Amino acid sequence: MRAEELLPVMVVPAVVVALVELDRWPLEEQASVRAAWQQQLLRLLDGSGDTMADWLHGHAKRRPTRRDRQQVSDAFAVLARGLAAMAHQPGGVRFAGTLWCAQHAPLGTTGYPCPGCTEPTPGDLR
Repeated sequence: MRAEELLPVMVVPAVVVALVELDRWPLEEQASVRAAWQQQLLRLLDGSGDTMADWLHGHAKRRPTRRDRQQVSDAFAVLARGLAAMAHQPGGVRFAGTLWCAQHAPLGTTGYPCPGCTEPTPGDLR
């Protein structure tokens, strides 16, 4: 399996672990933790993920160093936590063929679209 094919396979359990981690925070702190994780993901997507992209796609000009591997590991953790945080938004979040909706599915994984987010419930104004 090539490196870029590993990301969709590895991200599913990583997001589930991040969802469990988030649930362990005190309820009154979870909203601020989710906001912080989302901001970290936005910063990653704003261009600081170049090392990970180069390494995954085999475009790195040199063999990855220990520092490069640590940067990729850190970026992957930010990705998983950011997706877990976004899974709490109405409709959840879809990435690499998986939809996570923490509001309607155990550990956030569900089919697309999330039935709980798309089917009206009694009293729903949609």
